[in-house]
Amino acid sequence: MRKLFKEVVILRSRIEFLERENKKLLTKENNKRDVFQPNEVSIPSFDEKLFKKALQIVEDNISNERFNISTFCSELGVSRTLLFLKIKSWSNFTPNELIKHYRMRRALQLLEKGKMIVSEVSYHVGYKNPKYFSKCFNQKFGLTPSQFQKKYTI
Repeated sequence: MRKLFKEVVILRSRIEFLERENKKLLTKENNKRDVFQPNEVSIPSFDEKLFKKALQIVEDNISNERFNISTFCSELGVSRTLLFLKIKSWSNFTPNELIKHYRMRRALQLLEKGKMIVSEVSYHVGYKNPKYFSKCFNQKFGLTPSQFQKKYTI
C-alpha cells in the first residue's frame, strides 16, 4: 500500500513537471510567433483605406468587361508593383485572381436568386462570352452555372 502511494506521488510530481515544461515551451513559441508575425487584426489606416478603395473599385467595375490591371492601377492611384504586393498581402490573390474571384462570387449570388439566365449573369459580371464564363465558373465551383442554378436556386 505504501509503495502504491509513493508511486502515485512520484507520478503526480512527474505530471506537474511535464505541465510546467509544456507551458514554458508554449510561452516560448508564442513569443517567437509574436516577434516574427504581425498581428492580423490591426491594419494600418493607409492600408485599410487602400483595401476598401480597391474593393470598391472592383465592385464598381464588376460588369465592365474592359476592366483590367492597368485600369485598376490608375483608379487606385498606385503602380502595378504596389498593387500586386498589396493585393497579395491582403488576400493571397494576384490582382487578376481577386477580380475573377469577386466576379465569380457575384455570379454565384445572382444565380442563387434564379431571376437571371446564365448569359445575363455572365454579362452582368463582366464576361462578354457566356461560354468562357461557364468554363471559369466550372473551374471555380465544380459545377456549370446551369447545374448550380438548378441545384441551389432559392
